[in-house]
Amino acid sequence: MLRTFKTIPATRCSIPRIELINYTHNKGIMRISLIFGMVFLTLCVEAIASAVGTANQYPFLLRTLLMPGIMLLFCVGLTENFLKKAVMSYSDAGITLPTKSQLPKIIAYACIGAGLWLALLKPYSLGLETVFPFLKKWDLNDSLCKTILNYDGVRLVARHAILIYTLLLLSIAEEFLFRGFLLKYLAKHTSSFKAVFWSSLLFSLVHLNPLAVVLTLPLGLLLGFIMLRTGNIIAPITAHFIFNTALIYIYGNT
Repeated sequence: MLRTFKTIPATRCSIPRIELINYTHNKGIMRISLIFGMVFLTLCVEAIASAVGTANQYPFLLRTLLMPGIMLLFCVGLTENFLKKAVMSYSDAGITLPTKSQLPKIIAYACIGAGLWLALLKPYSLGLETVFPFLKKWDLNDSLCKTILNYDGVRLVARHAILIYTLLLLSIAEEFLFRGFLLKYLAKHTSSFKAVFWSSLLFSLVHLNPLAVVLTLPLGLLLGFIMLRTGNIIAPITAHFIFNTALIYIYGNT
């Protein structure tokens, strides 16, 4: 009877331990599949938006107005879908309207962050071209922005308004996914540093162009830091929009 009494607790304790290991393993696989599923669908959305933007059989103004709108609708839908799968709310992801007390902090971080990266962009680019000369053969894909500014069918003011509309909607779409869902989701399961790094890396990789990848990685890190410091999606959206808009008029690239 004594031997039987000693073996029963050991058997009972071993069963939940095995189940816990399997559960943790499956949970890790679910996280990885969720993240890479988001990246894959983001690439699909960008391909669809690009196809709409280059569909020459339709009027140019219709394409330029539809492309960013389609991108935004798809990205908002993806964000909502993945938030549900991750059992997260919009407030968990920082996707809320800022309060009056938050506005000064949001504006300060957005303006300082965008200005800082704009100031560092030129020396950073020159350093990359020195270390990696093969990057010189690549160019950023800014043909749509140049086409909008050079389009003669509408007045100059309207062209700039369309360009700003395009940049704003694209900034919102990307930030909802990468700083809204992905960053906050990773921050729940790992350290803040790793969450910012991995969300920024995936953000840069979806641009596909090697030059765009190395230029957007530091931008993603900066936007992730701004998101964590402010806790509101409006801050990285504002910084992203300011950076892209200034980049168009200063360097002629996005």
